[in-house]
Amino acid sequence: MKQLLDAILLTTIRLIWLMTFKLLVAFTPKLAIMASE
Repeated sequence: MKQLLDAILLTTIRLIWLMTFKLLVAFTPKLAIMASE
């Protein structure tokens, strides 16, 4: 049971990390454009 929970936890953390990374990549150009104006 513990191995299953660990696997779920790792997968969840990885998904959150990927989502955060995608958001950062998506927003960084917009922030750069705003900062340069």
